[in-house]
Amino acid sequence: METRRLGASDLDLTMIGLGTWQFGGRWGGADDSHSEAACHAALDAGINWIDTADIYGQGRAEKVVGKVLRDRGDDVIVATKGGVAWEVTGDGLRIWREASGEYLGMALERSLTALGLDSVDLYQVHWPVGDVPADDTFAELVKMRDEGKIRWIGVSNYHLADLEAAHAAGPFVSLQVGYHVMRRRLEAAEFPWCREHGVGVLAYGPLAHGLLTGRMD
Repeated sequence: METRRLGASDLDLTMIGLGTWQFGGRWGGADDSHSEAACHAALDAGINWIDTADIYGQGRAEKVVGKVLRDRGDDVIVATKGGVAWEVTGDGLRIWREASGEYLGMALERSLTALGLDSVDLYQVHWPVGDVPADDTFAELVKMRDEGKIRWIGVSNYHLADLEAAHAAGPFVSLQVGYHVMRRRLEAAEFPWCREHGVGVLAYGPLAHGLLTGRMD
């Protein structure tokens, strides 16, 4: 399968990766054995990277990926995300965005435990948070990178102003965004910015979460 270098990193990713949002059960429930089988099928087909996040099932997706990694060795490139906090309350699950350095440090440790890893290839800030200075976010990310817990830093769901603030605060190699043929507004500003600054783009939902598969009425 064709690969492409991710921005200024040394990661050569297959043009298609495996996303694991659905492993958390948000899209109508999930069976962990089916999720594991999907991972193995993707890797057997030549895909070399898996993207996940701690919020997907509140750690459930990362644990599924971790189980697969124990069977597949070190050949899989792993990307995860932190920056969405949660709390189980009497009324259900409360979720909010949190990108402070203190929170991300805790979230990374939790993700590494779930994945069964000492270091993750790509750690991405899941969402920008307007009242958290980028300097605070990136100071912790760089610290964790220097400690060997992260190989490369990325961001997710950032718009142009967020990218510029992050660029001034610290290094990152990738931007992950929702992108498909019906959602192309990022071509106007964010994609040219990434091209100019050597930042790779990872697109999630390229089939509009099923709308473009031809299987939905």
